[in-house]
Amino acid sequence: MDINNSVLVTGTINLLNDVITALTGISILITTIMAIYFLVKKATSEGGESTMMTKKLIVAIMCTVFITLIKVIIQIVTNYYAV
Repeated sequence: MDINNSVLVTGTINLLNDVITALTGISILITTIMAIYFLVKKATSEGGESTMMTKKLIVAIMCTVFITLIKVIIQIVTNYYAV
């Protein structure tokens, strides 16, 4: 029995890829909403609040970058073992 062609392995890989794609889309949507919110707050804030909003915006963007990197790493691993 070839384990690479079993329904359990191929189904799990397909499920994992679909979940990762959905989570990436959701993370990009949430980051966009947060970025708009932080930019509006920054435009209406004074002094120290402006710096804080800039830091929060950078953290939100970095989280999206890390989520995308994790997606790529998981896809590389699943493609490597699924061959």
